[in-house]
Amino acid sequence: MAEKKNLTEQVAKRLEQLEQDGRLKARDVVEDARDPDSPLHDCFEWDDSRAAERFRIVQARRLIRTVEYVKLGSKLLVPSVAYVRDPEAKAREGGYVRTVDLASDKDRARAAMRDELARVTSLLERTLRLAEALGLTKQVQHLRDQTEALRLSA
Repeated sequence: MAEKKNLTEQVAKRLEQLEQDGRLKARDVVEDARDPDSPLHDCFEWDDSRAAERFRIVQARRLIRTVEYVKLGSKLLVPSVAYVRDPEAKAREGGYVRTVDLASDKDRARAAMRDELARVTSLLERTLRLAEALGLTKQVQHLRDQTEALRLSA
């Protein structure tokens, strides 16, 4: 554990050193990490074939998330995502299911909603940490608490 903390501190220090005029650019991080002696080096996949394949998976996930469908609600059209992460998939397992297929299975639909709300809660927790650093916590904490309560009730 101390080893991981030390590495995290080394990475944080190196990233700070790479800042230019208070800004950090991803391209500069990658360029620095190319050096095997950089504390950032081992944070990247340097085998181009493996890195390309991993990036294609990221692109595929992004593509899947962009597809929408429109459902006719009571007198209006409601756009929605066409695919969501499969609520039955294990933590490290990928997979998406069609949103319309979940609509007929209330248990799976609720599980999908809980998963989505867990992601929202996680983003709000990150936002809350930022808000704490900036002294703007009150509204974010309230929104985070409401989202978590909604997730637990789904």
